[in-house]
Amino acid sequence: MNDPYPYLSSTRAPSVISPIVDLGAGSGSFCLLAQAIDYAVSGIEQSSNSVAEAVSAGARVHQGDVLHPAKLPEIKSAKTVTMNHVLEHLIDPREFLQELHAAMAPDATLILMIPNPGCLWRLLFKSAWHGWDPPSHVHHYPASALKRILRQTGFQNVKIDTKARPDGFTRSLIHSGRLPQARYLWLRLLLLPLLPMMEAFGLGDELICIATKR
Repeated sequence: MNDPYPYLSSTRAPSVISPIVDLGAGSGSFCLLAQAIDYAVSGIEQSSNSVAEAVSAGARVHQGDVLHPAKLPEIKSAKTVTMNHVLEHLIDPREFLQELHAAMAPDATLILMIPNPGCLWRLLFKSAWHGWDPPSHVHHYPASALKRILRQTGFQNVKIDTKARPDGFTRSLIHSGRLPQARYLWLRLLLLPLLPMMEAFGLGDELICIATKR
């Protein structure tokens, strides 16, 4: 199974990382997955439309000021804070991370996922890589830069892995205009054996970072 949130696994006891607060929860896909395997999770989202979509799907998501975590009382009691493809949208990530670090409980864990500009597909497609996504994506971070900014804003025990996805290749092909959208499924199947090797060499589509507040 190509788990969209690979750090959430039913093989881990939910008590290890719950309660979870998902910042920038969007339409609630992460919260729904976590709820389905009995994690205590709640989401916070800026967009009222996204909140309405999440709630209608059964996700525990409410509207809040994601950009200012100090205003969110849930952060202070969360054992784990997750951010799925949020950091790359922030204009001032350093100020945000400093505020988030100050708001989090002692020994709490931050788990975030962002596009990996060092992935194989970016090296192959260059400017046609789908992950650039301007102007929505304001910043991109190689693993070394992500680790550095987290340490500089107070986080410790920073660990980074990559996750490879076959749709990264086909989405970039479509973005470059070299593949009709209706013909991508067989390509994804062919790429599956390559994914573990990409992850082993840090070339996966996404960076998955786990850090702690001490």
